[in-house]
Amino acid sequence: MSQQKAQVWSVGQLTARIKQLLEGQSWEFWIRGEISNLRGSPRGHFYFTLKDEHAQLSCVAFAGRAPAFHASLQEGRQVLAWGQVSVYPQRGNYQLVVQHMMDDGVGKLQQEFERLRQQLSAEGLFSKERKKPLPKVPSTVAFLTSPTGAAIQDFISNLHGRGWRGRILVIPALVQGAEAPSSLRAGLSLAKEIPGLELLVIGRGGGSLEDLSCFNDEHLVRDVAAFPIPIISAVGHETDTVLTDFAADVRAETPTAAATLVLNSYLDFLQRTQRASNSLLHLFRHHYRQHMTGLLHIRQRLNAFRPAKVLQEREQYVDDLAHRLRLAMARCLQGKVASSREIVHRLTIAATQSQLPAKEGRYLRAFEKLRSLVLSKTEACGVRVREVSGRLGAASLPQTLARGYSITATEDGNVVRNPKGLSAGDLLRTRFADGSVQSRVE
Repeated sequence: MSQQKAQVWSVGQLTARIKQLLEGQSWEFWIRGEISNLRGSPRGHFYFTLKDEHAQLSCVAFAGRAPAFHASLQEGRQVLAWGQVSVYPQRGNYQLVVQHMMDDGVGKLQQEFERLRQQLSAEGLFSKERKKPLPKVPSTVAFLTSPTGAAIQDFISNLHGRGWRGRILVIPALVQGAEAPSSLRAGLSLAKEIPGLELLVIGRGGGSLEDLSCFNDEHLVRDVAAFPIPIISAVGHETDTVLTDFAADVRAETPTAAATLVLNSYLDFLQRTQRASNSLLHLFRHHYRQHMTGLLHIRQRLNAFRPAKVLQEREQYVDDLAHRLRLAMARCLQGKVASSREIVHRLTIAATQSQLPAKEGRYLRAFEKLRSLVLSKTEACGVRVREVSGRLGAASLPQTLARGYSITATEDGNVVRNPKGLSAGDLLRTRFADGSVQSRVE
């Protein structure tokens, strides 16, 4: 036998080693037993013993967890406690650090819940691949619940209170008791027959585990998983969980939260629609201003080139030329007459009596020549004026119409140059040399 010296452990070292071994396993258990030796501490912790006919186990419920199951912490009560094994080194005791506790009867329901949840999960009923997306903006929503409960009132008031305009159908069903599962399944069958239904909500308000147990019915859960349209499970409060929550396409913590899920997409749709409407209105106004500016420019150009206006300007120009011609002729004649008188006066003074007949003959010949020249020039100017007047007259609107032409204009006086600018129903007026007619574009 080896003479090697054996290691000597202190009590603390051994206890720490045991604590390390126990807590290193992360053992967590459901323990059934009767509470005894219950005592509280000023810090809010509870110390007690769980016992049965064979053994007893020290337990501690710390203040952070104890309030959640405070109602079950009663001397002599049969409970199910869930927690982790630990070691309290100062006394060398192992103990159960309790994280959750429930009455033993409720514990049976919880065990059945866990068993069925694992079974259905293994079958794939809760897989994400089976989930259907919620419709973005559903117009028809049904709620399968008790018609007299607070859940449906909260759901409707939240939707209508925030401006939702869809249709809400209430499918009545029992939501508690032995007959509730078959009543809920009948409601699901009825919902399948509703035309246009886009989303179904199933649920009720909060309650105890026994109150909500109908939503853990295996047949109901399978029907929810196989429902053909998206379904929201909204059962109880935030901390309540039932099997329809796993089978539904979406779980809402409360009926109010289910209403929020419906509203979020609807309100987002309203915002996007309003933004699109504002953008379209801004774009329309921008293009409208551009087109009106262009139309005004075109109308101004058309007015500048209207035939009547051009003819009026040409006629005014001819009148101005004739007036200037008359003034020029008058000034020319006045100058010639004055010059002639001056010559006569000089001749009269300077010429002698013998020279007067010769001077007079020259004067008369000069005067006759000047008169002929003035008459010739006057006649030539008159011919030119008549020629220009004739050409302008031939180009005038009445003469143009007299040659068989016509002018068609719209109601506001714009001349029709191209039929592309006309629309069915437009009124037109066609002017001829001796009258006009009105017509409508077919």
